[in-house]
Amino acid sequence: MHNNSRRADIYYKLCYRVGDHNVIMRLRSWGPNVEVILPSDLRAQIKEYLEKNYKLYQ
Repeated sequence: MHNNSRRADIYYKLCYRVGDHNVIMRLRSWGPNVEVILPSDLRAQIKEYLEKNYKLYQ
């Protein structure tokens, strides 16, 4: 088995300004390849965005 065939999780810590649209857009661009853990309000915002997109393609 090749090690490069395994997916490895990578964690990042980011300091950002609350409401910074550029950060939100960057997170959205990663789509299903990103999970926002904290802060909970940013996590909820990303979740809402993804749910709305999902509904468009049902």
